[in-house]
Amino acid sequence: NLREVSTLMDNTTEKSIKAMGKELRSLSQTSGLALSSLSKAKYDIVSAGFAGAAQSAQVLAASSQLAVGGVTSAASAADLLTTALNAYGLGANQVNDISDTLFTTVRLGKTTMDELAGSLGKVLPIAKASGVSLSDVGAAMASLTAGGINTAESTTALRGAIIALTAPTDAAAAAMKTGGIEAKRFGDGSFDLLETIKQFEGMDPAALRKFIPDISASVAVSALANNVEGLSDNLLAFEDRAGASETAFNKMAGEFNTQMSMLKNTSQSVMIEI
Repeated sequence: NLREVSTLMDNTTEKSIKAMGKELRSLSQTSGLALSSLSKAKYDIVSAGFAGAAQSAQVLAASSQLAVGGVTSAASAADLLTTALNAYGLGANQVNDISDTLFTTVRLGKTTMDELAGSLGKVLPIAKASGVSLSDVGAAMASLTAGGINTAESTTALRGAIIALTAPTDAAAAAMKTGGIEAKRFGDGSFDLLETIKQFEGMDPAALRKFIPDISASVAVSALANNVEGLSDNLLAFEDRAGASETAFNKMAGEFNTQMSMLKNTSQSVMIEI
């Protein structure tokens, strides 16, 4: 597995491969995750563009923490983190905040890390291009999934809603102008999700379709507009997201099964060393 990862990295030596082996073994002992799972995550992280030793180690550490706290595999956590980092053009030093944002999405919504990993990539590039922050995407996803819309449908609907609000068709743009509706922005130009959605509060479906003709997009806007208070609460909750994934990790790390996995991995590491 280490050799396979090294094929994606430049200037690897026997020394660096051994150091990477110690890194994975150490994480397996502190997280309880299997070496095979961590190796797969490491490969995916390097493949996603975080090829530097320090960068990949930072992202892998966050992935293992999110995997344990979010009850998923290291590979799924790594896939989700690298997708978000790359979509928003962020470096490895931002990975912990991204991890906290993603875990808060799962905590507040009715979704899982695996479900997010399978579909969140649909909406993130559009969100970034439209000035929608990742925390706003998370708050919207939490609201939509908690309201009964499954994760895959929520990402598709949210993607359509962002496009409809920030780049409407000519007919929809004319209707918005006549109705005094527009995409609200903060002073820095980023998208103001809450104030934009508030404009549709209490609007019946027929009237909404004049401004948001796409059916899927209108479902997302309608669901958010009908629960503006919930959306507002979620947005506030995301402001206090720091440390969310670490807290979840610490709770799960105390579970019996995790403790036993840590013990098993420690024994395995000793045998590898021998």
